[in-house]
Amino acid sequence: MYRAPIRELRFVLDELLQSAALAQYRGFSDYSSDVAEAILGEAARFAETILDPINRSGDEQGARWTPEGVVTAPGFRAAYRQFAEGGWSQLGTDPAYGGQAVPQVLVTAVQEIWASANLAFKSSISFRYLSIKASVSTTSFFCAFSCTFLIRCALAWKG
Repeated sequence: MYRAPIRELRFVLDELLQSAALAQYRGFSDYSSDVAEAILGEAARFAETILDPINRSGDEQGARWTPEGVVTAPGFRAAYRQFAEGGWSQLGTDPAYGGQAVPQVLVTAVQEIWASANLAFKSSISFRYLSIKASVSTTSFFCAFSCTFLIRCALAWKG
């Protein structure tokens, strides 16, 4: 059974990186060690109670393509629904687009928790996250092409 290493992640964020100092920068004025603790705690709960139990089905059965679209392993659809309802897809994205303004270092710590609990699930949500992030951050042709591809992949996924 997976247990998120919250104490170790807090040590890295608070002691080694001194991430609380990021609150002095524009956009992160509400960020604090307490905010990080709350987010990491909820991310750990999600990983331990939702993602870890479906890890095996993701490895053994995986996703498959059908004429109706992509079908995920058992439990992945419900896990994604809880992920979306929990607001996790907005973590670290621009508040102008409905996001939660937290430093990328905290987003990375949360993603590490999820990748450790269930790499298949974490990888599947990365496509959506990257496509959204890229579509609002640049207008170059290459990125627009990449965003279109990633968005199409994300939309084809039925959860």
